[in-house]
Amino acid sequence: MIDIIERSSNILKGKFMNKIAIFSLIATLAFSQAISCYAQENLILTNDSLGPINSSSIYDVKMLQQLFPDLTMKKKLHSTEGNKFEVIVAYRNNTPLFTIVANELDHKKKILCVSFNSNQIKNSLGAQIGQTYASVYQHDSKPRCMPGLEEMSGLAVCQSPQSKHIFYIFMSNKAWNGPDNRLPPLDILKQSTLKQITWMPGESSAWIDQVKCY
Repeated sequence: MIDIIERSSNILKGKFMNKIAIFSLIATLAFSQAISCYAQENLILTNDSLGPINSSSIYDVKMLQQLFPDLTMKKKLHSTEGNKFEVIVAYRNNTPLFTIVANELDHKKKILCVSFNSNQIKNSLGAQIGQTYASVYQHDSKPRCMPGLEEMSGLAVCQSPQSKHIFYIFMSNKAWNGPDNRLPPLDILKQSTLKQITWMPGESSAWIDQVKCY
């Protein structure tokens, strides 16, 4: 009788363990499927995130590679006005998708900004690469813009009308090579094309850090 009870108990335990293994497999497959969405769909930019990146994300190539398993993350050296600094560039099929800059003033080395010029990343706030200034700001008569500095001279850096974290960089389609401290004339600015979108997840001032971010 005791043998029968023990055998029955072992059978029940085996079935229970099999159920656990099945549930574990299902959970693993669901997680893998969720992660693979980044490979199958366009990334989405919101006020608070770009895909899985948010204001708590750390500038670390290994961590970012885990967050974007379908992309290839590479460290690169960029320079502006002769000053070199490191960035992380995300590639999809050997094509650059976005660039990440670290906040060197943050002891945790969080992300300062992420910039992109591809419509493979969708902006949930509406504006897309290639749109004109006039179409982006058609309901905003006084957008907050500043002229590009140094190598960005002649461009316009404008804050999104819906977010203090997102900035649009417009390039004139007409001849304009103004000084660092001047925006293009309004008639030229209205026809300028959105060439880059920059997202700054933290509280750092874009007006100060634009040289690295743009």
